[in-house]
Amino acid sequence: TEYAIYGYALEKMTIQLLCFLLVLCVVGVCPEQCAVLQEYSHSYPLGKVSVEGIHMLAKNVSLNECLNLCCDEGPAKCQYIWKFRNNCVGMPCINNKTACSPQTFEKLSSILVVVKYNNNNNIEIEDQTTPASSDVIVQPSPAGPVFDELANELSSSSSQQLNIVSVSTTSSQLVLSTLTSQSANSSSASTSILPSSSSSEVKASVLMTSVTSLVKSSSSVVPTPTSHAKIITVATDAINKTKEITLPVNSVKIFASTWPELSTAVKYDWQWTQLFGPSEGFLSVVGEKEADLTGLVQGVYGIKVSVTGDDGSYGETCVNVTVLPAPRMNTPPHPVITPSNHLLLHLPTDSAILEATGSTDDYEADKMTYKWEEISGPLETRMPPSYEQILYLKDLIAGTYIIKLTVTDVDGASNFTTANITVLASVDNPPIANAGDAQKLVWPHDHVVLYGNASFDDNGIVTYNWKKSVGPGVDMQGSFTPILVLNRLQKGDYVFTLTVTDGSKQQSTAEVSVAVVEEANKPPVANAGSDQTISWPMDSVTLDGSSSSDDQDVVQYHWTLVRPVGAIGQLDIEMPRGVSTNVTRLCVRGKSPTVYEFNLTVTDQHNLTSWDSVLVTVTKDASIPPTIVVTLQVEVSLPQHLVVLNASRSHDDFGIASYQWMPYPQNLAIGVCKCACML
Repeated sequence: TEYAIYGYALEKMTIQLLCFLLVLCVVGVCPEQCAVLQEYSHSYPLGKVSVEGIHMLAKNVSLNECLNLCCDEGPAKCQYIWKFRNNCVGMPCINNKTACSPQTFEKLSSILVVVKYNNNNNIEIEDQTTPASSDVIVQPSPAGPVFDELANELSSSSSQQLNIVSVSTTSSQLVLSTLTSQSANSSSASTSILPSSSSSEVKASVLMTSVTSLVKSSSSVVPTPTSHAKIITVATDAINKTKEITLPVNSVKIFASTWPELSTAVKYDWQWTQLFGPSEGFLSVVGEKEADLTGLVQGVYGIKVSVTGDDGSYGETCVNVTVLPAPRMNTPPHPVITPSNHLLLHLPTDSAILEATGSTDDYEADKMTYKWEEISGPLETRMPPSYEQILYLKDLIAGTYIIKLTVTDVDGASNFTTANITVLASVDNPPIANAGDAQKLVWPHDHVVLYGNASFDDNGIVTYNWKKSVGPGVDMQGSFTPILVLNRLQKGDYVFTLTVTDGSKQQSTAEVSVAVVEEANKPPVANAGSDQTISWPMDSVTLDGSSSSDDQDVVQYHWTLVRPVGAIGQLDIEMPRGVSTNVTRLCVRGKSPTVYEFNLTVTDQHNLTSWDSVLVTVTKDASIPPTIVVTLQVEVSLPQHLVVLNASRSHDDFGIASYQWMPYPQNLAIGVCKCACML
């Protein structure tokens, strides 16, 4: 009878299964019968872990197993199941129905399921007129660390804007309503459209059940309105309540029909409602039994069509419209050879590396395959093909190679490119000298470094040789190396020539100029003081350079003896680096006065120098008798009869002019004085 009233064509196997369950119930082994009434993705109860009677059913079980455990407990203990990660949680939701209202949170991996019992002990949650606060206080639960973990993760959603989905059931009639924060101030909630956010999607099992639910139900699980006098069966042109389109097609029509035919004496109200799906898209009613969906995007749209007569008759059905993504149009891959499609090698370089890592494809490029082939070359024998991303070539000889790269994508489409490798025979070209860029210095900077290491030869440079072509004196270091260091440069222009030679004695030259220009700073002015004259035996004077000057500051003094040259080791300059100094051990050399010339060099802080000289004349006023110094042999033993007297150590301030030896008159000895010399 029920089959005839509702018009549901049950499969033969399903009928046999229901009959078997009926037999089980007769013998007293029929379990509590329930099924999934409603399922909410990314959802949790409004009261979170503080819901009265919340308890753990099991861990690491499937959703179907979790439902069975809830059904075994019965409606007094379990009318909601909450699947959070690997936890299966049950809730009675009897005393506080609002606490179990589903809340959606997109980042939460959670499913909330309303359980349907066939003994009419179903949960009934009143429609909400104001949204629940997102700042629900989660009290610590004594149920253990699992609930503490749930509380911690749910607390992080307090700053999110949550949607509230309310469910109301009377017998098997299902009324869906939504309330968001935007409608918080309205007097009643909408009764037509669920939240369009994909995170709060209500799955299409609202009016459909699984085989598991058939096993647990001895009657049809399709909602059967009991408050209407007459039931209208509503159907659509959708096969198995599903329509499917593929982008770029983004619109579809839905046609509805009823059975039995509607009475012309009754006024009927048709309603078309989108239950869930993407927010993009428009539902427009063309006629009572026809609706258009346009502007659709990829996703699943749930559409409900209902008809209500003024005689109390009612009927409804649902259609899932699935919008599939546009089919991918495969394009061949794009092969790329790096470093270049044209390589030039010079022997003895006889190896190369080619890479295909830069090749691209529009889909799963990491799964492309590669094939390298030698199309032509200097040898008749071709190298074997390679199937790697990188090709290593070695032992190449002079000639031209053409290498082909073929890239194939996962769809079998392929494309190729080629690379030309030209290997030139060994050639010994002359070197190319490079002495670097021209240099400019500002005096007193007197040093610079010249670089010739940019010089080149195809087989290497053997020798370097730097020479000064133009310019004053300079100190050159590293004349036979690539780098030349110049010190003590003077003001003026220099030109240096670099000559490089390769192993075949081939040479190349390059020139570089160095300009040393004067700085605006003026050099110091040296002043060695006035000339002086002293009379011997006075042998010391004081030289004073304190009158020297500079536009900034004199930082160094240096006293040196210029003449006479032979007196350098005979006198003493006490402080040669002082502003003033004493000079001692001066003397008269010969009968004429002796003139000493001293030079003072001063240096400023920019190393600019200047010098001045001073004369010191040493005279002798009166002659002093010479001093005779004679060495002799005091005692002579006969028969030796010769004695030598030596007066060479005698001295005089102006020199000894002559010597004269005479016997002493009172000498008792008899002998002859023979003067062999003037000494």
